[in-house]
Parts: sequence; C-alpha cells; structure tokens
Amino acid sequence: MRPLLFLLCLLLLPLTAAAFDTDGVLTDGLNYHDLRRAYGRVRATVCNDRLPFIGELALWVAGLTDDGKTVWWALDSIDGLANGQCARFDAPWEGSGVADYDRVRLRWAIIPTGKLLPANVPLNPSSSLQVAQSDRQASGEFCNRGLPGDVPLRLLLFARDDHGRVLWREPLFFDSLPSGECRRFSVEVERVVYPDDFSYSLLPPLPVLPPAAGGDGTVRYRNFQLRDEMLRGEVCNDGAAPLRQTFLKFQAVAGDGHIRWPVLLYFEELPAGGCTRFYRQLSLWQDRLPSGWLLQRGQR
Repeated sequence: MRPLLFLLCLLLLPLTAAAFDTDGVLTDGLNYHDLRRAYGRVRATVCNDRLPFIGELALWVAGLTDDGKTVWWALDSIDGLANGQCARFDAPWEGSGVADYDRVRLRWAIIPTGKLLPANVPLNPSSSLQVAQSDRQASGEFCNRGLPGDVPLRLLLFARDDHGRVLWREPLFFDSLPSGECRRFSVEVERVVYPDDFSYSLLPPLPVLPPAAGGDGTVRYRNFQLRDEMLRGEVCNDGAAPLRQTFLKFQAVAGDGHIRWPVLLYFEELPAGGCTRFYRQLSLWQDRLPSGWLLQRGQR
C-alpha cells in the first residue's frame, strides 16, 4: 500500500522537479506565463502582445532529459487569441509521470483560419452573416455575395466578449450555396454565455481525403484505425527533406458533409521518405472512421 501511495503523491506533484522557466517567449509578441504541470494536466497562460488575431494556436509542451529524450508531453490548441489578449492552455499530459526530466520544451504553430470578418454589420464584399444566441443555441443566416458557389463553403464562427476574448468557436458548413443566395443555420454551443460580438472567417477550400489512407502530396497518412476512443495510424513524409516541428490537424467529415471532431498531432521530426506511427486519444466516443478528413498543416 505504501509504494502505491508514494506513486500517487508523485503524480500529484506540480512541475517543480526540474529547473525551467515558468515564463518565456514563444516568438516575438507571443509569450507564456505560469507554466506548470500538476494533477494530471499541463497549464499555462498564453498572451498575444502584438500579433494580429490568431484564430487557432497549436501548442506542444514536453519534459525532456538532458540527452533530449521526451518523457512526457501535452498537446492542444487555443481557439482565438486577439491582439492584447491572454488565454489558458490546459491539456492532459501523456507519457511517464514519474520519470526524471531536466528541462521543458515548447513548440507552437498557427492553424490557418482565414481573415476575421465582422458579423451583424453592413454587407462585406463577398459574404455576410447575421447571428444571435439564445441560451445554448446560436442561429442566423449566411449570404453568399460573390464567392464560388460550386464548392463547399467552410466558416468559423467566433463569439467574443466586449474585450475581444473568444467565448466559443463553432464551424459552419454550406454545401453548394450559389452566389446571391442565403441559408439559415443553427448550432448548439458548449455553454450558456452572452457574447457582445460575433465574427467569422472564411476557410480556404480543402479536398476531402479518404478515411484510412491519403495525403496532400508531401504528407501522407495510412492505416488509420479507430477503436475504443483511440485513433491509430502512420504519418509519412514523401518529400526529399525532413519535416521538423510539424503540427497536423485532421478534421472528420461526416456523411452529411458537416465537419465534426478535430484530431491534432505533433511530430518533432518526420524523416524524409519514412513513416512515423502515432496514437491519439479522442474526447468523443467514436466507433468507426468518418467518411473523410480535412487536413491542415500548422504555420509559423
């Protein structure tokens, strides 16, 4: 019993076993503060001091030994980080909870979300969106005023408070909406909040890739399997040079064409001509692969 209690105590210790900076700089204008690991999670505050609005910021935090071996890691993204605003990174860690580590490494990338446009205002040149929220239901109308109507339109809807902080974010999907036409929508949001402002971004069109194997010309995935809330597979680099510090975001496309749960992956290096196995826990119960994937790469 005593050894078991000792191990439990080690798991509950905060991130103080190694010398590291709890505050630091990700890049010029993007900083983190109060980094710590405790009670099964890694937490930090990330602040955007000078950069334009970031629709999605992917972050990987890891504990390493002196020889560079990763013993634990945490991976997640922050939805919406406006200029002058801070947001919380809060993710469960994976790996060995009691192994010794000597330093902490952070990697980051921006997942492209397009230019932020105001909602509920006079017409934008190519589109307009009217939206309101009642309890946990957000509903409104999107109008296509010049965008190609023969390709699916993907949007991200942001609800923000009067300080510009993002309260929630929801994807919208419109299949074959001709120019000049409008369409109603309704989405259920995670919690009851009362936004002061709504904004949206138009995402670039992406091909829907096959469920088990596919790629974008350089990055290729294969042997995707989904079992017990765990996605397993391999990611391959078909290019002539290694890919370093690579964030990949897969989004499931349901049979009705709508975008469902995201899967965020990070690879410190994808060797040229090689494949790397991975597994990733999902936050939602899924018993089979989706009908297809949208694949995005993080940008610096």
